[in-house]
Amino acid sequence: MEIVFPVSGVMCAILVWILDLSLRSASPCGRLCTVVGAGCLLLAGCAPRPSAQLHHASQAVTSQQSAAALEHADQAIRQARTADDRASAYYVRALARLQQGDRVGARADLQAGTHLHPDRALAARIEAQTANLDFEDGFYASAAARYAACADQLPRRPPTDRVLFQYGAALQRSGKFREGDETLRRLAKEYPASPLAEQASRKADWRATSFTVQCGAYRDEPSAQRRAAELRAKGFTARVVRAPQSATLPWVVHCGLFARYADAGRLLASLRTIQPDAFIVP
Repeated sequence: MEIVFPVSGVMCAILVWILDLSLRSASPCGRLCTVVGAGCLLLAGCAPRPSAQLHHASQAVTSQQSAAALEHADQAIRQARTADDRASAYYVRALARLQQGDRVGARADLQAGTHLHPDRALAARIEAQTANLDFEDGFYASAAARYAACADQLPRRPPTDRVLFQYGAALQRSGKFREGDETLRRLAKEYPASPLAEQASRKADWRATSFTVQCGAYRDEPSAQRRAAELRAKGFTARVVRAPQSATLPWVVHCGLFARYADAGRLLASLRTIQPDAFIVP
């Protein structure tokens, strides 16, 4: 379909933010929204028309033409008449850099956009994207702080549900389990139709205060005990626990118990050689 572009550089950035998270959501951490939804959002904008270069850069990013997006964004930065348009161009260029795998350059552009003090809506999207980078790079405390600064400024529609999911996970992984649980429950309450709502509820329902690695879930306790015995025979500290009521399979096998997420991650790497579907709880 034809995308109706907004009449402001900020709204261009809103479109790109939504579509970028949609395209990136297939990563480990479902596409959460559509071009149609983004187009509907853009139809609500009503400020002076952005530069043609910013328009073209936004289009190129949404169609994954990163080289063209970089070229147009460079020109948009040079030609920008307002701080918001320049910040929007930096934001779009950051997304183009991410498409090319240039995370360092993307961070620099996001920082440049922040330093221009754009309006609250654009500033929140820049902060959310920076938080995403921190989360993906394992800087969970920093990611949590950035999500806290922007979460309430984002539109109450997808992909803000993914922002809340990663915010809750970042809190948990930085040791703030109670705050993380509350954020995940907020996601499930405010976005009940989100594909992340069920997973968020499960993560919160553990009410964890430490990390462990799950190595299977079973309908009956004897099956879980057999798997735990097999893992113990291989040298792992395995135990059987009852899952929260929200779980489909009530008996699960856990290995290890850690105060730090990174330590659980090291055990996970070892366990995945014999249990490929193992994962960290919460």
